[in-house]
This record gives sequence, structure tokens and C-alpha cells, in this order.
Amino acid sequence: MKSNIDAKNDSMIVFTGGQILTMDSEQKYVEAVVIKEGHIVAVGDRSLLKAYPDAKIHDLKPGSTSCFH
Repeated sequence: MKSNIDAKNDSMIVFTGGQILTMDSEQKYVEAVVIKEGHIVAVGDRSLLKAYPDAKIHDLKPGSTSCFH
């Protein structure tokens, strides 16, 4: 099923702009998550924005917490 999110490259999205809960006890929160073709391919800080310049950026609302698992 295809997402309705408008994108430069709708197969790759970077979620950033809030605390993202990873459910990983070693790296509990990150600043960015990269999703490619429906799969998490990278988690980390905002430097991921530079590593994936063709990805659609989805800026989370300040103060929000998101969870990916």
C-alpha cells in the first residue's frame, strides 16, 4: 500500500524534529529515523538529513514523542 505523503522520493522519508523513542535500551531516543520502502534503515541525530538528501523530510511537532518499532 502506498503512503499518501507527498515526497521528493516517496520511497524514503526522514522523520525528525522531536524525540523519537526507538524501543532500544542502548539508544532509547534519537533525533531522526530514516524509512526506505517501509523499513527503518537508519536512526540517529539530525546529521542523517545530510546523508539522505533526496529523502522527504517529515518534521515532527516540537515537544512530541514518536515511537517506531
